[in-house]
Amino acid sequence: MFKILFGSSVASVNPIFNSIADPRFMLDDIPTRLWRHLTAIRRWLPDATGIAHRLKEDRMAPSQTGYFDMLRRESAYARSPREETRLFMAVGEIERFNLLRETLGFELADRVVSTICERLVAAIGDCEIGRADRTTIEFAFRARSLADARARLIAATAAVATPITCDGVLFELHFLIGATDTGRGPISLAAVKRAEAALEEARRRHVRLFISEADAPDGNADRLALVRDLQTAVTRGELALVYQPKLRNRSWTIDAVEALLRWRHPMRGDVPPDIFIPLAEETGCIRSLTEWVVERAIADRACLAEQGCPLTVDINLSGLLVDDLDFVAWLLARLADVKGGIGFEITETATIADQERAEANLSALAAAGARIAIDDYGAAFSSLAYLQRLPLKELKIDKSFISSLASNQRDPLLVRSTIDLAHAMELEVTAEGVDTPEAMALLRVMGCDLLQGYLISKPLGVDALREFVLGGGQQQALDQLPGVGRALRERATANLKDRIAS
Repeated sequence: MFKILFGSSVASVNPIFNSIADPRFMLDDIPTRLWRHLTAIRRWLPDATGIAHRLKEDRMAPSQTGYFDMLRRESAYARSPREETRLFMAVGEIERFNLLRETLGFELADRVVSTICERLVAAIGDCEIGRADRTTIEFAFRARSLADARARLIAATAAVATPITCDGVLFELHFLIGATDTGRGPISLAAVKRAEAALEEARRRHVRLFISEADAPDGNADRLALVRDLQTAVTRGELALVYQPKLRNRSWTIDAVEALLRWRHPMRGDVPPDIFIPLAEETGCIRSLTEWVVERAIADRACLAEQGCPLTVDINLSGLLVDDLDFVAWLLARLADVKGGIGFEITETATIADQERAEANLSALAAAGARIAIDDYGAAFSSLAYLQRLPLKELKIDKSFISSLASNQRDPLLVRSTIDLAHAMELEVTAEGVDTPEAMALLRVMGCDLLQGYLISKPLGVDALREFVLGGGQQQALDQLPGVGRALRERATANLKDRIAS
């Protein structure tokens, strides 16, 4: 099945990789069995004894390069590079294959893997298949150029996407490939890491193929440096909170804001939240960041209330923390000292591991006086089951739907139906990304409860927020908004004066 890198001895070495690739064997058993096979065929492979000895001594962890890389370095690819071509290293992943393997059993799943390997070789041509583990397949090939390699890899993804039939069962698989151009030299550990990083990028972008070029910067090293800096950003005073007001559609008043975290790096400048928040979630420091945000938001809210500006502050809460008992216990202790005025917007509900525990935790937070909202509804996984089971008070429609309200025929229907559904479930609706007068006008007609976006106000620091609400900034914003009648403006002004007086 496997064509590997030993020229005329392919037939003799095939049983080795059939044995190595069998996922029913533990990795620690591989060196002994491989040593036995290589010893038996050393008359065909002069340096087999040396390779076998190193394999027996070197018990690499599963997360490292793999035995295939050691064999590759001893192969013709490493010893005799062909100057007219470039060497490409690739890692392919079968999405959700672990579930398929558990459902169908190892034997049938392994036959599916074998078929995929055969299709890769047929589609790419001079392709050397390496380690095939539970979900990934490593392979290498030579191509005349990056364009040639891309064309071959696109053909490979198309070949694997064609349904596979085994024992009368039809399999439609999603196969992702991350590849890298290693240049004209042998495959190195750095090249393998670049291929793995390319596969991760393909997952992130939701594409079937991503190729990292040989001279591409080392993204892993940059991410690692950013993670180190993020873990010390709190102690160095680099983090800050800003607040974006939410405008009530009917009363035209502001009584709630969303707390947004900002990071000003001393060398990089402002690091976008969509860069450092996922890093914090992946590396486990999201809890310490969230605790800092909660403490700062509580302090800022208390300061605003003392100055005659009582507002509800809504804090983003990662789905990774919702089912964390220790974190929620800490949160409940802090809420006991606040007595209202704090809400939580739950992001990425798909990352919640224990849904029953998450529901219990959110119910406890709601009982403690916190206002619970589902954030970015419609952009990620937010099923109707969550709307039924969770103790929600608010639903926030993702800004991707709001930004195209006036230019897309379908989005207004989706937004209107979402608002009607939420109202039927006694939930308030907030529209994010209200940046144009056209979107504002449509949302007012649809009966959206709260409006949030740059048309109303950009995110503000705590002092600027107080000035906006109490010092005339809100009135100036009202004067600039479209479709605000005189009676509505006067009522909003009266409400504002009453709040200042109280």
